[in-house]
Amino acid sequence: MIRTIIILFIIFISASFSEAADTAKAPDFELPDTNGITHRFSDYRGKIVLINFWASWCRECVLEIPSLNSLHEKFKKSDVVILGISIDRDLAKASDTIAENWVAFPVLMDAKGEVFVKKYSVIGFPTTILIDQKGFIRQKFIGRHDFSSSGFIEKINNMLKEK
Repeated sequence: MIRTIIILFIIFISASFSEAADTAKAPDFELPDTNGITHRFSDYRGKIVLINFWASWCRECVLEIPSLNSLHEKFKKSDVVILGISIDRDLAKASDTIAENWVAFPVLMDAKGEVFVKKYSVIGFPTTILIDQKGFIRQKFIGRHDFSSSGFIEKINNMLKEK
């Protein structure tokens, strides 16, 4: 019971700060995707990037996938990129989750924590980071969110107009 209260408190506190803008430059990184192809964050400069840190064992992460897929479909022909970053140590488990949930966007593997721990200081899952065209972190979302909501889509459309 106490553990549940502590977890809920941490989620509440995290959510309270998740809407705050962050003016930090997003750190560059290089990770392989599930097919072994290397992706560099710098390859996406000039685009809006949504980085979603998740794990196959995280129920909330898996429940968030449909909204990310929907967002990907809506903006796939624009300058908006969604990158999933799995923290799974087992590529097979991550790949199974990707296949079972029809993940439509690229998923990179960060089994050693090089990006989620050392570069982005992620402490809870799912965590999603919204980065603008200039490479600045605009917002951090901790916990499950509906990225297909009209409010979030409006936010992305407004950012696209900022060019």
